[in-house]
Amino acid sequence: MYLGQEQNRKLKALAARRGCTEAEIIREALDNLPDPEGDLLERLAADGLLAPKPDFPHLPHGEAARRFLEDYEAWLDAHPRDLRLSEAVLEDRGPR
Repeated sequence: MYLGQEQNRKLKALAARRGCTEAEIIREALDNLPDPEGDLLERLAADGLLAPKPDFPHLPHGEAARRFLEDYEAWLDAHPRDLRLSEAVLEDRGPR
């Protein structure tokens, strides 16, 4: 294995600081890399980097979701120009 001068310096310093061999540092580094033949999602989940998919029971499902999307698309069609959030909220409230 060939290392650059800075890599070699870093490897020796890590091994000395940890009181282990350079080979142990290299094995640990390889163990921490994802397995190119393994499932990346499983690895991320095992490392606690994936959260479970949230459940949104209050959101519409099925036919209600389809109607909601149709209403949303109709609203978008009725408002062809971009609105800022405050403008959209005020317009949604209607006249006062």
